[in-house]
Amino acid sequence: SVFRNEYVELGTTVSLNCTNIKIAWQDLIFVLWRISLRDKNCSIAMAKNDSDYDSCQDGKRLNRTADGVYHLIIPQFSLRDEGNYNCDISYKSGGWLENITVFGFARPIISGWLENEDQHVVAVCEAK
Repeated sequence: SVFRNEYVELGTTVSLNCTNIKIAWQDLIFVLWRISLRDKNCSIAMAKNDSDYDSCQDGKRLNRTADGVYHLIIPQFSLRDEGNYNCDISYKSGGWLENITVFGFARPIISGWLENEDQHVVAVCEAK
């Protein structure tokens, strides 16, 4: 198992990789994401010989690129999406387990201006 942290900007679409190993579709057995969030636990899965499964029902989805990389897509990441994402991928020659803790952050909004104060010019900065 591999453990890692990811820090993502709030409001962006996030793509989480399960593994850096490229797996051909014909070699895949299944990809399973177990997701533990603040207010719910759910799973999203795809298997070669079965229908896709999604108990999250919140816009998250699995994506497979043409070259065999499997991603979990999280659209419009919000604080509700923070949590633990456990990926289990199984293929003909092995398997991979990855545990990703995902945190959101917001970029500060920075502004600045000049003010006159007692016959002096003062630079003021503000971050929100």
